[in-house]
Amino acid sequence: MWSRLNVTTGRGRITTERSRRFDRVHVERLAATAGRVKVSAQHPQWNTVRVTILIDGDTTTVSGADGTSLWELHPGDALFHHEATPIAFDFTAPTTILSFVALIDDTTQSQSAVPVGYATPVIASPLMSGVIGYGLALLLEQKPVVGSAARAVDRLIRVMGREVLLQARGLAHVPIAPTTRDRAEEAIERHASDPGCTPSLIADTLSISLRQLQRAYRASGDTVQQSIRRARVEKALALLRDPSRQSLTVAEIARHCGFSGGSALARAMSALGCEAPLEVRRGLAAPSRDGTPHRPG
Repeated sequence: MWSRLNVTTGRGRITTERSRRFDRVHVERLAATAGRVKVSAQHPQWNTVRVTILIDGDTTTVSGADGTSLWELHPGDALFHHEATPIAFDFTAPTTILSFVALIDDTTQSQSAVPVGYATPVIASPLMSGVIGYGLALLLEQKPVVGSAARAVDRLIRVMGREVLLQARGLAHVPIAPTTRDRAEEAIERHASDPGCTPSLIADTLSISLRQLQRAYRASGDTVQQSIRRARVEKALALLRDPSRQSLTVAEIARHCGFSGGSALARAMSALGCEAPLEVRRGLAAPSRDGTPHRPG
């Protein structure tokens, strides 16, 4: 996500060391050299916000588009800003940055709205320390996080981001209403195993129009049908990996999860970068006497 920004460097430079995506949220660890870096948005979505946290380094000055110095940030401080806000960082020393990037919710409440051109500093606090620890832990984790787990991480990061913004504004906690996308994902989890689960069915379940539902997904470059397919694949993977369900054939598992058959399941898993169904099942084979996994021929 940082690489999509228009970064004009003077003496400074920013590089991405590690980046992970969780549904609608990106987490990044960046390295900045001493010097000035100008940044402006290059995202296809206009409604993108970022929390830029200084992990180490020294005093960093944040300036506006006209070059006017706005704030001084120190290690542990952060800048909460709309990506369409042109800003410049003057780093006085090499600095490690933790960055969270997220799409603004479609039900954003007035107290936590982030208008185009907005930026505000966030001073170091126990809340910020917790955000930093969580972000770094996510970047250290090597296992892929997809599906419902990725959505859970996404929701937690957005809650923390909302609290960071409210703290910066000196406002009290505001309960977060579920977004249309959140409600749709819950409905898909319930109905994905039904072969008749379609975007129209999910829209009817939420009592909204199909166009409203599609718009809620379009902001993140996703579709309702893709989400239904992911949910079905997740259910199939759970059954394929369950030793107590080894008596079920791949075709039976596929139909149980809403697919027309084993071939349809295999295609869906391949599209999501998963191993073939039989490969997943072979991973459950008992180890041989020498401790190496047994692979059936």
